[in-house]
Amino acid sequence: MKRASTSLTLIMLVGFMSLTPLHANAAGRTYVSQDPDKEKKVLYETCRLRKAIRTEGSTQCFYKRQSGGKDAVVTVDSEHIRCQSEFKCKRE
Repeated sequence: MKRASTSLTLIMLVGFMSLTPLHANAAGRTYVSQDPDKEKKVLYETCRLRKAIRTEGSTQCFYKRQSGGKDAVVTVDSEHIRCQSEFKCKRE
């Protein structure tokens, strides 16, 4: 009797295993954000110092963009400030 129940259990186990699908046939989905502001990435590029002009009371630092666009200008209200050699500026 014990041998018959073991055989029956084994047959049922093999039967259940054969019923499971081998491949999932469901369509996959990719998450897409509903927030349009998250998709707008701010791109940066390297701006390197081109020249510095010191006048009475201020310093103007002119930076050349890596992409070759319009120069970036930083004005500081002190004539004793040194301009930094390079920084990351927003791409135009």
